[in-house]
Amino acid sequence: METQMLKKLLVPALLVLGFVSTFVPSAQAQGYPNKSIRLIVPFPPGGGNDVIGRIIAQKLTERLGQQVVVDNRAGANGIVGLQALMQAPPDGYTIGVAAAGPMAVNLAQRFFLHHQYGDLSFDLGDAPFCTSQDYPRVD
Repeated sequence: METQMLKKLLVPALLVLGFVSTFVPSAQAQGYPNKSIRLIVPFPPGGGNDVIGRIIAQKLTERLGQQVVVDNRAGANGIVGLQALMQAPPDGYTIGVAAAGPMAVNLAQRFFLHHQYGDLSFDLGDAPFCTSQDYPRVD
C-alpha cells in the first residue's frame, strides 16, 4: 500500500523535475586557454634553456591554438625567474622552465648556507612536472 502510494507520487514528481530542469541554463566553463600563456625562462636569451623554452612555446602554441610568449627573467641563478613564477596568479596562464642544477644549488644554499631568497618552496605537490630535455655540456 505504501509503495503504491510512493510510486504514484514519485513518478509524477520526477517527470515534472526532469521537464523543469531542461529550462534551467547550465553552467558552462570557458575553454582553456582563452588568452595568451606566459612561459617564464629563468635564464638569458640564447642559452640552452632558452632554446628549449622556445621550442616548447612553439609546440604549445600549435597544439593549444593560443599564443605562448617566452618571458626571459635571468638573474641570481634562476631565483628571479622562479620568484616571478611564484608571484603569478595560479590560473594556469603562467608556466615556467626550470633546470635541475640551479634548482638543486638554490635548495642547498637555502637549507645549508641559510641564504634568504624569500619564500621559495620546492615542494611540487600535485603540480604536473616532466623532464623535457637533458644534454651534456662541455665547458
